[in-house]
Amino acid sequence: MQGRTSLLVDYHVHYHAHGDSGPYTVDRLDSIVAAARAAGVAEVGISEHIFRFVEFRDVVGDWWTKFDDRPELEAHCERYIAEHATQRIADYVDFLTKAKESGYPIKIGLEVDHYPGMEASVAQFLEDLPLDYVLGSVHWIGAWGFDNEEMLDEWDKRDVDGVWTSYFELLEDLVESGIPDILAHPDVVKKFGFRPRSFDLASAWERLVQQCIQRKVVLEVSSAGLRMPVSEIYPAPDLLEAAVSEGAQVVTASDAHVPELVGYRFDELRAAFSRYGVRQLTVFRDRSPEGWPV
Repeated sequence: MQGRTSLLVDYHVHYHAHGDSGPYTVDRLDSIVAAARAAGVAEVGISEHIFRFVEFRDVVGDWWTKFDDRPELEAHCERYIAEHATQRIADYVDFLTKAKESGYPIKIGLEVDHYPGMEASVAQFLEDLPLDYVLGSVHWIGAWGFDNEEMLDEWDKRDVDGVWTSYFELLEDLVESGIPDILAHPDVVKKFGFRPRSFDLASAWERLVQQCIQRKVVLEVSSAGLRMPVSEIYPAPDLLEAAVSEGAQVVTASDAHVPELVGYRFDELRAAFSRYGVRQLTVFRDRSPEGWPV
């Protein structure tokens, strides 16, 4: 691969697609790395969802029952987690550690959702894992997976401004927990195009950015939104510009669940960086940050 000054990194790549529970194989990893090379990506961060590991169920239990949500929301969440929790964390970290040691240009991460009230248990679970970084994300408001297409109809039953308010409150709680090194797709709540009318997004974003700066949490700049109904990067260009102007640190990501999406439309991320004066990404090694010129 070329020198790091000419290439980006992709720190949000899932080893398995949703619905895939196969073993960790060199062939699959080779496909991911080959796709990265083709996309001009120098380093790949493998960041599997933490809820995919059976051991994690012992940490958070049936967390979706703690919000007094409607039974159908709890039932969907329970079914979704049961379908995905098929992997062993030791298999994951052992495979990736050996691959990294053998020269694969990868970093080892996890995508960790916010589990309100269980932050200490989650942090303890992560403490002894040989990770390079932790992505923090919010995908659920209570038991509702608001960015899950199967639960799209629930948006029609909700106040959109209230959803955005709850989402940003959860983001702030997640950052304050100290768990994440990187905040993933920070405005993913817009995924299906539901925009707030009275929610003060500019003020909420400013508070979040300042909190990330204070807590040394890096903002993920993701191309994933470009292939979603909203057809826009995460965070939105104006939010990215505001964050950069305040001095927030950033890293690039695709949220790929299949190899061919690694580095997806990164040319548009690079163009945004050029417009807003981003000269450096923040990458990680053993959960310690370091600079990566772009």
